[in-house]
Amino acid sequence: MKRILCYGDSNTWGFTPGCGVRFDENTRWTKIVQKILGDEYEIIEDGINGRTTVWDHPYLGSYVNGYKGLPFSLFRAKPIDLVVMMLGTNDIIYTDAEGTYRGLYKVAKALKNADSVFEGDSDGSKNIFVHNPDVLLVAPVVSSESTISDPDGGFRYRESRKIIEKTKQVAEALSLPFFDASSVAAASNVDGIHMDEENHLKLGKALAEEIRKHFSKEAI
Repeated sequence: MKRILCYGDSNTWGFTPGCGVRFDENTRWTKIVQKILGDEYEIIEDGINGRTTVWDHPYLGSYVNGYKGLPFSLFRAKPIDLVVMMLGTNDIIYTDAEGTYRGLYKVAKALKNADSVFEGDSDGSKNIFVHNPDVLLVAPVVSSESTISDPDGGFRYRESRKIIEKTKQVAEALSLPFFDASSVAAASNVDGIHMDEENHLKLGKALAEEIRKHFSKEAI
């Protein structure tokens, strides 16, 4: 069985646009992936509302910081065959696309070197990844120009578009596979940030295919 950790923010958690209620297990893209791939895969959901790459929230603290939260998630989920990471949307609250690049690079590099960066037990149970560290970097869906999500003259929209290329650059720099969620899905116009039911389905189908292809290439 392949164990896959899906590490992300509210679009991985399943935030319903406009109201924040969590989508059910028939709707979330992570569960769509599980349903398509079947019992040979175990999809481990790890999405937190507001999660960033490396930024602390001024009031909520560091629990939304993706880098600081990484060891907790990895040690809870291990042994892992693949991490699917989709972060960057919430970074725009604190920085621009270039800052997001630096944050993504830090988190992705830590993942690629997880067994040495996050040293665990002294015996063989310390290994986080089953084999070599394996990470699929996913650029999040672009935020829309909704006045609800983007009141500052389109800054969030412009920077979120740039994050696609920045995520790709991180993937290339670290020799990691890359997927652009915006190539198949979009944020809802209700709040301009979160995917609706239809787009969870689109992303789930696409990522299931990417994951299947990823492991097929490994087997060759």
